[in-house]
Amino acid sequence: VTNSGTITAANRAINIENANTIITNSGEIYGTDEKAINVTGNSATITNESAGTIRAGAASPDDNDGSEVNAVIFDNADDSNYNGTLENYGTITAARTAVKVNMQNLVINNYSGATIQITDDSGETAAIQISDDNATITNKGTLSGAPNSHSIEIETGVTGTKIYVDGAPTFTGEVELTDSTVAEYTT
Repeated sequence: VTNSGTITAANRAINIENANTIITNSGEIYGTDEKAINVTGNSATITNESAGTIRAGAASPDDNDGSEVNAVIFDNADDSNYNGTLENYGTITAARTAVKVNMQNLVINNYSGATIQITDDSGETAAIQISDDNATITNKGTLSGAPNSHSIEIETGVTGTKIYVDGAPTFTGEVELTDSTVAEYTT
């Protein structure tokens, strides 16, 4: 899928169930209620180019608070051999949890000038939320949790997460490791 225009749906503007799917976005992808991009297939690659916007929520939100979650979700916890890649050069945003990782072996690269952010300041959410093992995050850009939220949250029991910082990135909100086991198995 190559998008340079606008794709909008209430839920799952793009739904990936097949293996080896490639999405390249230089336009706008909106899930006006939730989940702009939902990935359950293996080896998906999403590239959000510098002019691209992926958003859970309306194109022009009326406030910063809301229930719009998961601009991008990798959601297949049943197969430990699955993997995926998110390359962000643009903007990925949601009221709550902009990127949700519920699939093992995921790689997220947030490049210089790129932003992954949430806007809701009323709940415990994160710009990136890791719910499954062996994720690798490299941040060269901006990861922004709204006030009272996290830039990255690794849920209880998750192991093998690697977080790399390169260049002069920005983190707004803490990196939340949730418990000592998560902290022990995170680098």
